[in-house]
Amino acid sequence: MGRVPRRHSDYPRNHRYQPALDPYRGKAITPPEHLQSDAELDEYVRQHAETAYHPSCTCAMGEGNDAVVDGQGRVHGIDALRVVDASIMPNIITGNLNATTIMLAEKIADQIRGRTPLPPSEADYYVANGAPVRGTPQRSA
Repeated sequence: MGRVPRRHSDYPRNHRYQPALDPYRGKAITPPEHLQSDAELDEYVRQHAETAYHPSCTCAMGEGNDAVVDGQGRVHGIDALRVVDASIMPNIITGNLNATTIMLAEKIADQIRGRTPLPPSEADYYVANGAPVRGTPQRSA
């Protein structure tokens, strides 16, 4: 495991014994307290890390040197190969990964079939607490 992932596991380990937390601290769940060395923690992470079933962003879409596919899912430098799943998202989204993946796949499928894309929707959508439905985009503000 590299220095950055280990730093993320070191922070809670090194701070769980702060006196202010004494009234709230229970037994450590993960990683177990008996694992102390970097090598032990690295092995623990290798054996126990998981995706939570939301893998994405491993074949980023774009035009830069780090991009794997273009905006139509075509793999750079390889003819007749496309990737059309959550892996092509350049950054993980904060919303529902499944719904976004379906939308992305449907849009690229329409491009492959030569279908005219649907026009952007102007339908109102729900916004909590009486906020305006449409306003100045944050990027423009």
